Order: sequence, then structure tokens, then C-alpha cells
Amino acid sequence: MTTLLRWFLLGFACGLGLLTGIVSSQDNLGASYIGFCHPRWPCDQSLKVFDGVPVKRLGFLAPPTFGRTCPCYRRFQHLPGPKYVRVHLANGTCFRERGRVCQPGEPFAGETVASADRKLRRRNPGLLRRYRHNALKLKAVLTPDPFTIERLALCLECPVSGPARRALLRVAREVFPDGVFVDSVLTQGCLKGLVCERHGSRPRLSPPCVADLDGRDAREVDVAGFARRTAGCEASFVWARPFNLLPPDPSTGFVSPRARTAAPTRADFDFLRALLAP
Repeated sequence: MTTLLRWFLLGFACGLGLLTGIVSSQDNLGASYIGFCHPRWPCDQSLKVFDGVPVKRLGFLAPPTFGRTCPCYRRFQHLPGPKYVRVHLANGTCFRERGRVCQPGEPFAGETVASADRKLRRRNPGLLRRYRHNALKLKAVLTPDPFTIERLALCLECPVSGPARRALLRVAREVFPDGVFVDSVLTQGCLKGLVCERHGSRPRLSPPCVADLDGRDAREVDVAGFARRTAGCEASFVWARPFNLLPPDPSTGFVSPRARTAAPTRADFDFLRALLAP
């Protein structure tokens, strides 16, 4: 065995040990940067939040919802130390039933919840082709890293039925044959065998799970209580309105994610950094 190969195997084994510790860590708070791929995203400031954090946990929504590309992710990947990433493969919050509009290029563009559910259960080639296309583009971004755990959520707050989500899962597994998948739902039961994800300050979860404050601004809730209630999850993500590039006033009407301009400020990141600090 060559010296180079020995060093490679040693590094790989150490990486596996670190990753095993990641998913069992009690200090599981992370950053819910849903708008991470927006062109106006302040990458430098957002990554400084992770300085000194033993395990850097990041949650974000894949392109093209906020941006066509995601350059800040590569910079995150180069941060030192073990990392945990949960990425939503598609936006499940943009349906018109929620007073929103799915944008061109998103898998559910032009659909209602009912039409998307029906098409997925019937294996509609067009919808599944769009989903596969976006998943393949994301795969090119998620370059393999022995010190990063990746969790792939079928879609963000997916409102469609179990059979419809299984259709998404089949495509996701074709693109990511070795992937570990997350079922991010609203009120439905999670698919058996997947990591279950729910949002809000009091999500009802049991391991394996992912929690996310998404929809409840961390500055307005008991984050310590949220952390205690979700301590058994692989990650508990902290969210605030600026991380979706939303203005402070929640009464503001819907603005297409790509058209948003209210990027998070240094004060927003300082608040998060204080929560994540060891």
C-alpha cells in the first residue's frame, strides 16, 4: 500500500467519524438561509456567522427560486471543519392557494396544489422532467466532500399527497442514488424511511428529524425553548424574515423571490451568530 493511499484512507476514516458525531450532536442549531442563492445575498457576512462553530449547519432552497446559480455555496463548502447541509430540491410554497406564484423554471410553475398532485400521481412527464432538470443542476453544485453531510429535501413545505411525493422521491433517487432524503411537510405524515422535517417554533417531531423555524422569526420566539424541544433532531435551523429577503413588515404583499431586494444586514447576522456561538 502506498503512503498516499494510506493517508487517503486515514483521512476518509476520520471523516466518517466526524460525520457520525454530527448527526448525534446535541448542539444542533443551524442557519436557515432559504434565500442563500439570491444574487443580492451578502455571502461574506453570512459565512462569518459560522466562525468558531464546531459543526456548521446550513439550510437553503436550491435554484432557481431565488437565483439561477448559487455561488456562495462553494465558498461555504471551503470553510474548515465538519458541515451539515439540508437543501430543498424544489419550492413547495409558491402555489396560488397560498397567494403566491411559482416562477418560470420552477418545477411547479403554472400549477395549483391539486393539479400538481394529480400530475405527480399520474407520473406526468413534463412536471417530472422539470423536477429532474433542477435536481441535476443542483447535483453539479453539491460536489462531494468527505467532511459534509448532505440531506436532500424533496421540496420545501411540500403540500401534495404521499403518493405524489413518492413520485418526486423516485426521480430524486435516480439523480442522487446515494442520497439521504428528507420529507418536508406541512400537516401530513412524513413518508416512511425518510428524515421528517417540520417548521415552526413547536414542531412535533421524533428522530430522525430536521426542525426549522421557517415562518416564525427567531427574534419573536423563544429560541432556547425551540432548541430544547428539537434537540433530538439532526439539525434545528434558525430563521428570520431577512433570510428570505423579506422586509421587516410581515403585512407586505407577496413579492417574487427573484425580485426581492431586502437583503439581510450585519445586525441580522450578528443576532444569529450569538445564537450559534459555542
